Amino acid sequence: EIGVSPAYRSKGIGAQLINTFRDWSKKHGFQTIMVNTYYTNEKAIKFYKSLGMKPIDMNLEMKI
Repeated sequence: EIGVSPAYRSKGIGAQLINTFRDWSKKHGFQTIMVNTYYTNEKAIKFYKSLGMKPIDMNLEMKI
């Protein structure tokens, strides 16, 4: 897991982390990277979409 402290968000650090990880993954033969976020986290979803990521599924759960 990776993250950016709130004080440093919206400064391009998250994009640098994702892009560096993408480049490393490609160099090591991976074809896909995947992230997870809560469906209510609109800011994160917008961020990931801005980097070219697309939604592929949805998880559902029920508390028992």
